[in-house]
Amino acid sequence: LLREVPLGNDGNFARERLIERNNGELADNIGNLVNRTLQMAKGYIQSQAPAPAETNEEIDRNLRNAAAEAVQKIDEFVSKRQIHLALEQLLLWSSALNLYVHTTEPWKLQKAEDPTRLHQVLYHALEGIRILGILAAPFLPNTSDKILDALSQTAPEQRLFSALPWGGLQEGTPLHKPEILFTKFETK
Repeated sequence: LLREVPLGNDGNFARERLIERNNGELADNIGNLVNRTLQMAKGYIQSQAPAPAETNEEIDRNLRNAAAEAVQKIDEFVSKRQIHLALEQLLLWSSALNLYVHTTEPWKLQKAEDPTRLHQVLYHALEGIRILGILAAPFLPNTSDKILDALSQTAPEQRLFSALPWGGLQEGTPLHKPEILFTKFETK
């Protein structure tokens, strides 16, 4: 509802639209991203965060820049009480992470036995998910908790907006498979 109707305005509620948002944006976009990335971490790096990787690869730099932009825009939109636009930015960030994972193809890096690049890519994806978990807290508190718990970000200071700068996920941090973040709704 927060995504569909700007605060203070009238809006139309349609059950079909709610189902579309849940299934597409929440389950497919955020839920699938978190699940598949943590599954790869389990299979490829024994469920431990790799070393932080500040690479010069263009795709990695672009992802780090997109993270900073998402943080800045979400903060700006929340300050202006434009929650629907803040949520749009959150989902754009999740989509950017999905595109990053799809484009970098960690599964091919694993098969090609390129552990250095595999660790760099997985660090970027996992760090992006950590940032996603913090940014989601005001809108999806239970989901945020599940994401951050899966990344062993359990200390209160690890869940604050002050923890948003890139590089907060420490090497060796245990990673866990989260509970299912979103259940898809069936349509008739």
